[in-house]
Amino acid sequence: VYTPVTYQVDYSVPEYGMAGDDKLYFAPPTATHLVQSGRIAPYLDCAGPEERTQDLLLWAPRMRQGTETITLPAGYKVARLPEDRDIDGPIASLKTTTEVKGRKLVFTYELIIKRRQIPVDQYGNFREVVQEALALPEDLIVLERK
Repeated sequence: VYTPVTYQVDYSVPEYGMAGDDKLYFAPPTATHLVQSGRIAPYLDCAGPEERTQDLLLWAPRMRQGTETITLPAGYKVARLPEDRDIDGPIASLKTTTEVKGRKLVFTYELIIKRRQIPVDQYGNFREVVQEALALPEDLIVLERK
């Protein structure tokens, strides 16, 4: 593939998130949907064991980039943002940021699997990136009433 697949989706989900004690808890939808799909990212199922005795061979290198803009609901302010990630190794990298811009949250995500063959001695970098990507939905944004 010479041109990356790109798409833009505009949507509204008024009841998204978990409410409690004048707070809303949620993860950016981009962090929770596509990352966990083995059909879209089959390499995610390959990072379970802590160690390998043989190289891992994937179908191809991969890159996934996304920017998601979330409008804050009226009457709420940000109480907590997810931790930014910045892991860069010879085999894989993951970079995420979440920032507030007025009444909007901007979540950016970039995951790169740089090589299709993962040598045993570099599997740790691959596993760290994949495990961290899979944990993104657990690092919640918290909004509280003003």
